[in-house]
Amino acid sequence: MVLDPPEDITLNFYQPFFVTLKQKCLIIQATILEKNFSSYYPNRRVVDVKKVNGEEEYVIPKILSFFAHRYSIEICDLNKGIKQLWAKDIIDSQYIKYKRNRSVSTETMDENYTLKQQYPDLYEAITSTPINKTIFKYLGKDQLLPDHFTADPSKGELSVSLFPIHIKQVPNVIDKVLSGN
Repeated sequence: MVLDPPEDITLNFYQPFFVTLKQKCLIIQATILEKNFSSYYPNRRVVDVKKVNGEEEYVIPKILSFFAHRYSIEICDLNKGIKQLWAKDIIDSQYIKYKRNRSVSTETMDENYTLKQQYPDLYEAITSTPINKTIFKYLGKDQLLPDHFTADPSKGELSVSLFPIHIKQVPNVIDKVLSGN
């Protein structure tokens, strides 16, 4: 809704999805387009903005359902691939959520510190447990991967929250993780 005068307006923004079958992996990439609705109505006040459908929660299950009718689908556990990149010091964690024997723990690093660098004993303990939502920092200087990305390896999810500097950075993260799985 916009004010001055009040009016209900519907704007449709189509979210790009990219679906790839690579070897035995179904890869679904979604690009989330954040919109500043006020920029479309510069002389009016925008209130009560609602998102309806089109988001990953709506579209991804539809894509999975389409492929599930033809193939056996299961979520890919990315723990092995992530841990391989971590062991090779290609990435390190700035925030980690991991499974312990009877609980789930989180560790949040200050400033630019990373977990393996600061707490090698904790890193060693984590390598034998499933990792949940974790923010990783790319340690390379070559811009092969984005500076940061989020992974929820147990759910088979990777997320790059900033627009990549180079077009291949997102596919590179996917390829590097999958090559270690």
